[in-house]
Amino acid sequence: MKVFQFLSVLPLMLWSHLCVAQMMANPAYFNPAFAGIQENPRAAFQYQSQWPVQDWNSRNMISSIDMGLPSIHSGVGIAAQHEETVDGKIKRDYANLMYNYEIKLSQNRYLRIGGGPTIYREIVTDYQLFFRDLLIHNPEVIKPEYISLTLDMNFGMVYYTDKFYLGLDMSNVLQTNFQFHGLSSVNVSGSRGLSIQTGYYFTRGQYVFNPYFLLAGAPGDYSHVWPGINIRRGIFSFGTSYPLESLNSINFLFGLSKGIFKICYIYGPAIKSFSKYGSQEISLVVQLNKLHPVSDKPMIGFLRNSL
Repeated sequence: MKVFQFLSVLPLMLWSHLCVAQMMANPAYFNPAFAGIQENPRAAFQYQSQWPVQDWNSRNMISSIDMGLPSIHSGVGIAAQHEETVDGKIKRDYANLMYNYEIKLSQNRYLRIGGGPTIYREIVTDYQLFFRDLLIHNPEVIKPEYISLTLDMNFGMVYYTDKFYLGLDMSNVLQTNFQFHGLSSVNVSGSRGLSIQTGYYFTRGQYVFNPYFLLAGAPGDYSHVWPGINIRRGIFSFGTSYPLESLNSINFLFGLSKGIFKICYIYGPAIKSFSKYGSQEISLVVQLNKLHPVSDKPMIGFLRNSL
């Protein structure tokens, strides 16, 4: 029975990297069209721990580097993730190269379109948990670990104005088959992942408000539905978001932006017993904040200070 439970989530694993709550700390992670939108080089690192005492706990480490090439209306970047779940019995690695091109629609309206190749690697180290029913009559193929390596593509676009942005991302565009080496019977086509990111910036006195919304998942199973709002005053930011899909926790954000550094911490205390210990995230961003001489778009200033 467990093998069928495992196979039922295989199509979801290839897009499950969309799991962190800090959208603007690492926007290219959510959508390749965001790569280089802030024009100058930036590097970001995020760490997340979810449900540490639950069987289906998870730890995620995400990093990215991106920069803009405004003289040719482009952006480039690379993102990588390492995730461990079920007490480390499942390990996933993800790497994505990104390129996008920006089209000026009018004086203050822009459209960025981009994508790139994606590599996924999945390692399962406990066959008894997932493959026992499948291997009980084939002990000769039992191994210490089972590895799947998949190559696919992702695609994204972002429309933005001075204060508003709307992004659409599609991962696993080719729906490449998902197969573990040595287990030819486990061969599943990965589902396309879809996500929408949108937000708006406005100021009131010395405060900058950023209400936003994230919808992510696979067609018919949108497992991340997160409305939220961040508020910044000077170098300090705070905010909250509420994952509507689970109703298990509420996230609180605290951040500091100073010079070329941004650091942010999110605590998601549980409000139901299922996720007793909730989740935590921390991010560090290093970015060169000097405006590029060919651009003074207001959106760039908002994004450079967002968490």
